[in-house]
Amino acid sequence: ILVKLCTFVSPAEELAQKDDLQLLFSAITSWCPPHNLPWRRSAGEVLTTISRHGLSVNVVKYIHEKECLSTCVQNMQQSDDLSPLEIVEMFAGLSCFLKDSSNVSQTLLDDFRMCQGYTFLCDLMLRLEQAKEDESKDALKDLVNLVTCLCTYGVTELKPAGLTTGAPFLLPGFVLPQPSGKGMVPELTKLSK
Repeated sequence: ILVKLCTFVSPAEELAQKDDLQLLFSAITSWCPPHNLPWRRSAGEVLTTISRHGLSVNVVKYIHEKECLSTCVQNMQQSDDLSPLEIVEMFAGLSCFLKDSSNVSQTLLDDFRMCQGYTFLCDLMLRLEQAKEDESKDALKDLVNLVTCLCTYGVTELKPAGLTTGAPFLLPGFVLPQPSGKGMVPELTKLSK
């Protein structure tokens, strides 16, 4: 029922006003026994629905002020009881939220950066790469795909530093070679005569 309701903005704002939205963020990244996993997935589905349909300036402001993303990253970092696949699944929901929120504001992406979310991702990738289980290799592939998607979103266009007019890059000591002919391939000039 909550997923259906959250396809509109007002239920998300109501969750923020009643201070219940923070509980959903905590629920998606907290350890739970296997028989309660459907509750974590349901909370993730509600947040995904909110990110797609219910994000407003007030909801983003609430998430920022309550430091929900910091809580999520801390929960994923500190829980030794979670399998790598569980952590990747948690991050999948979180990255979807970050991606969708980038259409409204840069604030949550900045919050993720400020709470060392990217450092956590690097550490997680290294941990998954060193693991021997096939499950960890699959989790790593999924995580790389999620990070790739996340890196393509945001409100600011990324431009490489050091651009100059007409030159895509500059290398010290690089000199553009001068053409030795008129730009025609010798075999083709013979055929045209």
